[in-house]
Amino acid sequence: ENIQRENLTQLEIAVALRDDKERLGALEKVAAEWNKGINWVSERINFIEVVETNSLTSQAVTEGITADITAVNDLYRREKVNQ
Repeated sequence: ENIQRENLTQLEIAVALRDDKERLGALEKVAAEWNKGINWVSERINFIEVVETNSLTSQAVTEGITADITAVNDLYRREKVNQ
């Protein structure tokens, strides 16, 4: 997939990566297929998992406040610690 040419959102990329992980079974295989690092893949799969939670962080994404992968993952980790 050429994610730049397709102009996909972070959310669409994350869903596609998760689907590929389910199909391929390992982050390493997904990373190789996308020609990206394992951390890049893992961060985006974590992102979609956060978005699908019932959390304040998820709400920030769905309301368009932020879609920054690192910020969302960091905020969610902090939110879980404070619960």
